[in-house]
Amino acid sequence: DKLINYFDNLKFRYKTAFLIFIIAGGMICIIILSQISIFAVKQDFDILFDKRTKSLMQLENIKDTFQVNVQDTLRDFEKKQISFEQTSEVLKLAQEIIDKNWLLYKNQIKVQNKDFLTTFIKDFIIKEENYYENKALKNNIMNNINTKMQIIKSKLAKINIDTNEEKFHLELNLQINAVSIYLTSLINYDLSLAINEKRNTDKIFNIILIFSIISIFIVFLFSIILSIFIINNFKKLHNSLEQKVDIKTKELQELNMSLESKISKEVSQNRKKDIIM
Repeated sequence: DKLINYFDNLKFRYKTAFLIFIIAGGMICIIILSQISIFAVKQDFDILFDKRTKSLMQLENIKDTFQVNVQDTLRDFEKKQISFEQTSEVLKLAQEIIDKNWLLYKNQIKVQNKDFLTTFIKDFIIKEENYYENKALKNNIMNNINTKMQIIKSKLAKINIDTNEEKFHLELNLQINAVSIYLTSLINYDLSLAINEKRNTDKIFNIILIFSIISIFIVFLFSIILSIFIINNFKKLHNSLEQKVDIKTKELQELNMSLESKISKEVSQNRKKDIIM
């Protein structure tokens, strides 16, 4: 009631300015919030793409390099279809590709989403789903991959022109197959995290969308309330002006009647004076 009375006592120009301020400010806030939500969700999708999709491609490249460039090359060398120099050159190139992709993968998974709005919503508003995440499991898989890679690298370094033992190639193939299994496990793990992050991103988008709708409703409600107050003020002002006009009209009518009476008296007196003269 005090707020309504205070608003009623404000001058009309202040009410109008306040209404314009509420509408303009509300619309600006809605536009800003909408843009922030769009860019926040876009950034989340971009980070998800860079962190997960690219890393998965790097793991697939490592896996394919082991199977195609290493295993197939060793098989051809074992069958004496290619020379030792060709084998060494292909294996050296394969090792460079593997090391490069493995380093890129480890750097890629370190990328964090530092967007303030997205981080705030994840920390304080939504219950982020992270039951797929198991850092100990991932670290164990990566350590096993590192160990197997070192074993394979040391074995490949021992290959010479006379290396043609079936046992040596069998052990090397077993190590490469083991790395492929670990890489597949790591790919599946990252895929589950990507799906989980996609769900969280959808939640963030829905939260921001709800906030936008609520802010639009609040601005609309305030606009209606202020418009009602201003319309009532118009009505009060109009009624007040009508009353003042009625009062002035009556005063004029009374004044006219008084003047007519005075004029009649003066005219009558003047006639009497004329008769006497």
